[in-house]
Amino acid sequence: ILRQDRPFRRFITMRLFIDMAVMAAPFYAVFAIGTLAIPRDRLVGDSIILIQIGNATASLLMAYVSRRSGSRAVLLVAVTFAIIETGLALFSALSGGILLLHLAFIATGAFHGIIYAGYFDWVITYAPASDRPIYFGLSNTFGAVGNLGPVIGGAILQVVSRPALPDLRWLGWGITPVSVTPYAVVFTVALGLAVIGLVGVLRLPEPRPLAAQRDLAAAAG
Repeated sequence: ILRQDRPFRRFITMRLFIDMAVMAAPFYAVFAIGTLAIPRDRLVGDSIILIQIGNATASLLMAYVSRRSGSRAVLLVAVTFAIIETGLALFSALSGGILLLHLAFIATGAFHGIIYAGYFDWVITYAPASDRPIYFGLSNTFGAVGNLGPVIGGAILQVVSRPALPDLRWLGWGITPVSVTPYAVVFTVALGLAVIGLVGVLRLPEPRPLAAQRDLAAAAG
């Protein structure tokens, strides 16, 4: 199928980039507590509320967009939220702005609220009924690679982390090493992946006309 079906191959490639862009999300809380000095208890409550606000708002938006424009438009909205999310997190890391990170949590909720429904809608509309199990199996198998995103993000942090001060404890001066972890690097990589995902969505066909043509051909045959 992947060899013969070019639109579906584009869909799989697009999904890989979008799912990998999620690598930044698990580090928002660590960044907020460790760098922005937001109290842990406050962060937990605020982030849950903000994510739920984004999730609920995006779900309503998805219903409207899907009904009016189709599943490709839903994916376009979702990846736009991913770009907004990682962009806000990046600017928060560069400026130390807490409000920017709060807005990123809302965008995170919006993204996760519609992206997987968008994947499902595109595949079930595009795939022929007889081959849908195969299409869904391939989509979910390649989508599982996106679970490696946070692992890769953590590896990037390990590589780019550097000590601001050398370890001078052996001199007996009481100076401990201070580690500066540039979260901005991970957020930048995630933003780049989301932008590539956007390009992939723009190259996708809207499956509704294709499905209609297939149904007409089947009826005529």
